[in-house]
Amino acid sequence: GHISDHKIASSHWVQDQGPDVESYFGFIEADRDPLCKRAEYEAFVAVVDKEKSKRFGDLVAKAPSLLKEFPWEDEFHAEKFVSPDFTSLHIVSFVSSGVPIGICLPNYDDVRAKGFKNVDLGNVVSARFASGEDHLYISPADQAMMQEYWADADTVLTGLHELLGHGAGRIIRETDDPASITNPFTQQPLKTWYTPGQTYGSVFGSIASSMEECRAETSSLFLSPVPGVQEIFGFDGESASVSIHAGWLGMAKMGVDSLEVLSIL
Repeated sequence: GHISDHKIASSHWVQDQGPDVESYFGFIEADRDPLCKRAEYEAFVAVVDKEKSKRFGDLVAKAPSLLKEFPWEDEFHAEKFVSPDFTSLHIVSFVSSGVPIGICLPNYDDVRAKGFKNVDLGNVVSARFASGEDHLYISPADQAMMQEYWADADTVLTGLHELLGHGAGRIIRETDDPASITNPFTQQPLKTWYTPGQTYGSVFGSIASSMEECRAETSSLFLSPVPGVQEIFGFDGESASVSIHAGWLGMAKMGVDSLEVLSIL
């Protein structure tokens, strides 16, 4: 289809807040293309888990204060954080080569500036962690803990990943007077910025998708210990500490798992 038509449809889609049945389709993600240019078609239909969605709504309400936890100044955030519709879904049908556990859509920056949606695919998460099999690379001492906590701990990380990992930050262009903005790493004025016609994808090319996912994953790990976050999802005291540990350990495990498909060519 035409991108312009999909943008129009996506603009209408983000305005449909709090539906009972959710759906989205089109050529969405370019992860599987080595050049990160051609997107794969996907489509899903799902029903909303109203009870679980309330927790994600509470996380959205906390987002403005969580943005201040990041170790950089407000210039690197959008002037106004657009609170998304964040729901937990039970997938009825998902047409694609792979099914994620969370989604932040649409992928068009100009549409996202007006609004976007975060979704947690609840029954995908529960199915993925319900096998009861031992987790490879996890010590015997941590096996029981991971069986009990990892699915719910990963839900916390998924919420942070989609809401503030993908949803925070902004592209700084030459019209934003970038020379007046201080680089938090060098403490010097910015020396590079996006010029007319450049997009995140065109600048980072084949590593754009990987870089974006790493940004979102590290953001979720960074924010997961912030007071009040774990409590939103029912963890407090010792259970909050265990959830944080399970989330970090699970992330490390997935990193080791991914080495199976690493290509060094």
